[in-house]
Amino acid sequence: MKHSIFGASHPTTTRYPAALHGLASDAGPDGVRVFWTDPAQTQCDLLKAQTDFAAPTIETSQTLLKNARQRFVFRHVLGKKSYVFKLFPLQFLPSRLKHPKYAYHEFSNMRLAADRGVPTPFPIAFLEKRRHGLVSCSGLIQQDLVGFSDLHAAARDKTLSNDKIMDHASAAMCLMYDTGANHIDLRDENIMINLETAEWQIIDWQYASFVAPRAPWLLEYLVAYYIRLAPKDWRARLTSKWIPQVHSRSGHPDPLDLFTQRIAALGGRRNKVKHRLALHPVAI
Repeated sequence: MKHSIFGASHPTTTRYPAALHGLASDAGPDGVRVFWTDPAQTQCDLLKAQTDFAAPTIETSQTLLKNARQRFVFRHVLGKKSYVFKLFPLQFLPSRLKHPKYAYHEFSNMRLAADRGVPTPFPIAFLEKRRHGLVSCSGLIQQDLVGFSDLHAAARDKTLSNDKIMDHASAAMCLMYDTGANHIDLRDENIMINLETAEWQIIDWQYASFVAPRAPWLLEYLVAYYIRLAPKDWRARLTSKWIPQVHSRSGHPDPLDLFTQRIAALGGRRNKVKHRLALHPVAI
């Protein structure tokens, strides 16, 4: 039985995934179950950010960051601090059966990445609401990256030169390679940079896998995906200038021409998420 910060005790009868075991747990308003990463940072006021987590709306002191299918992201200001809420409302039965672990995967992957030394926003809490035994909404509360913007915005607004953007992107690729963090959506929008300090953070860990540091094919997958999603007028420069930079910076064991051929082979193949999570060579 767990003690709640809302003044009542609630038995925990539902089985939760292993990554949540050992975390401080409470029952919040609206029937939400919350798991806190750091018991010292439990804040019941944060759980009042929504009156209905399964049908979220923007309220006072909040800014909408994204409202897409089955994803609702907003910034919540509490006192002098701000936080980011990422909610996955599952309104229909097929979604509740197929996608109940969106937020859990992101929450656990962020913690695993941080353990490996990858800079990520601090995951403050995991949230889950159930109805008739099925997840109707899950979500997480994470650190708000105040003062950061993504590399895509930096390129669009010309606040960083193209060379600087490529330098930050290559640093991110090499760190993933060195730590074995296979972030399968590593593009400019998910690399956050503080323009004053040059500090960067990686966001959006909903899909990721973790392999041995410097695992074969990991760097090629990351680089190929980054180039494939880059603007068309960038791709030739990325191939001619950026790939050699990444290759040299990473200390990759294979020759540059073979490294480049593998990236080209991967870039020509549109893999589904499940294929990018598992590293397999392709014919060249």
